[in-house]
Amino acid sequence: MKQTSLILLSMYLLYTCGADTPGTHEHQDIFAEYRQVRLEESGSFAQFLEKIKKHYNIPGIAAALVSKDTILNIAVTGVRKAGTGAKIVLEDIFSIGSCAKSMTAAVAASLVEEGLISWDTKPLDVYPELAGEINADFRKITLQDLLSHQAGVEPFYDDGIFNVYSDYPFITGSPQEQRQILALWQFKRSLASDPGTFVYSNGGYAVAAAMLEKVSGSSWEQLIKERLFDPLGMSSAFIGMPFQKDINQPWRHYHRDNSENPIPLPISERVMPELINPAGNVSLNIHDFARYAMFHLNGLAGKDGILQSETIKYLHEPQIKSEENQAYALGWGIRWFGDTKVSGHSGGDRSVFATIGIDHQKMLAGVVLCNMGDSRAEAACINVMIEILP
Repeated sequence: MKQTSLILLSMYLLYTCGADTPGTHEHQDIFAEYRQVRLEESGSFAQFLEKIKKHYNIPGIAAALVSKDTILNIAVTGVRKAGTGAKIVLEDIFSIGSCAKSMTAAVAASLVEEGLISWDTKPLDVYPELAGEINADFRKITLQDLLSHQAGVEPFYDDGIFNVYSDYPFITGSPQEQRQILALWQFKRSLASDPGTFVYSNGGYAVAAAMLEKVSGSSWEQLIKERLFDPLGMSSAFIGMPFQKDINQPWRHYHRDNSENPIPLPISERVMPELINPAGNVSLNIHDFARYAMFHLNGLAGKDGILQSETIKYLHEPQIKSEENQAYALGWGIRWFGDTKVSGHSGGDRSVFATIGIDHQKMLAGVVLCNMGDSRAEAACINVMIEILP
């Protein structure tokens, strides 16, 4: 969920898309700290992940490398909860944080294909009752702007997100009702940033979801299940943290003790507000994360599925420049090195970390899940990614 994860993501994307590009070696020192464990020196993929776990002292990690047709490598290692012997298995569920933004964009794309909304739909197209109240600057923003973080909506990122109900006590009701309240309130206010400027915004995704809900008559929670999870066979995927489905699923870990060992996070802490579900409150197992990556690879390769190939390609088209050689598309960060393009995203709330990366040239994708989210856990996931997408 947090903005700093995008920065770390861009670092590994720079490496992954440059491996076969002239000039790569001059950049290797920049990423040396993220290549502490080498896949080629570790034996099997499972042994590689075990070395990752031990080197970074993280509770558990899961990872997969896929092509559009098959899972090439997949493994998990570690324990569900530090200090216990309950080992993680392939079916175990992890939170993917802001990696779910690409799923919200995919849901939006399905409604666009159906003709219920367009990428150019503006707030007044959905909420005509706001005609006399909407802030003039919000008259021009579009669904596409919201999904590419350039609409000027309240960011709601980092720890402030956990105080949303105390900060905004008027946001009540079901998750769908909360998002409608947020959207109407937001559109009447001044923009939090200049329109057309990239400012990472969880709030923007909640407002976008409110527009999708208004035109479809269904909640985002229903839409993502009916239009993404079910048709792709992602049977483990659900809305919420793993413990909210099963207390025995992998725990989150936020702090370390004096010996740098992970400490399990009490389940009552850092609970994601339902209002922000569309920005990053999905959990699933590594098989389904891999299946989701394959869905995008197939679309990028020209194969129609639950979305048309051209729609998938559009989701990965840059909408706004975020930094040098970086851009944001619709739910995806984009990075170039030379002529090679990589799409990706990362997510977490410092108690978990997840990342997904797609190499458009090699048509390979990597996915990584971890039940800890501090800087060492992030480095562990990036280490995995730059090794499996060489």
